[in-house]
Amino acid sequence: TVGGRIATAPRLVVASGGREEAVGAEWLASKRVLAVCAIGNPEAFLAEAKQRCGGVEAFTLRDHARYTPVVLNRLFNAVGETGAEAILTTEKDWSKLRLVPSEQWPCPVARAQLSLRFREGELELQRLLIEARPTQV
Repeated sequence: TVGGRIATAPRLVVASGGREEAVGAEWLASKRVLAVCAIGNPEAFLAEAKQRCGGVEAFTLRDHARYTPVVLNRLFNAVGETGAEAILTTEKDWSKLRLVPSEQWPCPVARAQLSLRFREGELELQRLLIEARPTQV
């Protein structure tokens, strides 16, 4: 919840065997995961993962790092070494990782998608946005 007026509703998209499936965040509850990210402030992502997962090991890279073949090999080895049942990553990182052929992934890859729901004031916000929109000439 942000400021009491907005609720975040996490859901996951899980890629496995060349398919993707939307699932609830509870999918993580009993899973041991390798949390993978290359973001500027991984602490919040890792803290959320630790709250929702059965066990978490971190595989973090510097912000905007590339997922080179060497890095991917380290990542795949880390899955085996940690006994991870799934990889949990960010939407930003998935935009790079999705290029890896599905048959190379040693386990399912889950990415969080956040959506915002307004508890109050949504219609007022929509009205203000419409009013602020420039008129076309």
